[in-house]
Amino acid sequence: GGEALDFLLKAWSFGAAHEVLAESDAHLDIGREASAAQASMAPSDEALVAMARLRHVVLYHPAELLDDHHRVSTMTNFTRHLLLDLQSRSLGPPSDVAWRALWLALSDLGLGD
Repeated sequence: GGEALDFLLKAWSFGAAHEVLAESDAHLDIGREASAAQASMAPSDEALVAMARLRHVVLYHPAELLDDHHRVSTMTNFTRHLLLDLQSRSLGPPSDVAWRALWLALSDLGLGD
């Protein structure tokens, strides 16, 4: 499901700003300030990006993952409430429920709970 986001996250981590897709003549601007429309689609909450990265631990250096744990622990209240709402309804496959539990536990650590 999240292959496109995974691609964008990996491309941003390498500093990519423009990509030409081989299968077509389409050009994809993946720069964070590419345009107003595309910029609004870019992840604005660092914790959300960190959560996506943590689901793919083999792609990232352990030091980056440690930084991502810290970013998740300092998530915004909006993100925390969204996760709490999703978790209370047990939406998604069991792996999603488990990941949300981890992210909420990291948030609890960040809040000192």
